[in-house]
Amino acid sequence: MRDLSLSGFSATAVSRVHPGTYCWLTLPGMESLPAKVVWWENGLLGGAFETLLSPIILENILARWTGDGYPQPGE
Repeated sequence: MRDLSLSGFSATAVSRVHPGTYCWLTLPGMESLPAKVVWWENGLLGGAFETLLSPIILENILARWTGDGYPQPGE
């Protein structure tokens, strides 16, 4: 995953994923989040969540993970 917002995410894709394809974003310690691919370009895709994330959940995710993709010390 490269970016995360209340409405979706962008991520690196190993192969082409066509817009309209359903996918699930799975983050450690959370249930999978259903999404639909809305764009794909040069190995990146954009996914829109079926249901917006709660601002509290997004804030917790962002607080837990640092920019290098590893949990912060003590977690």
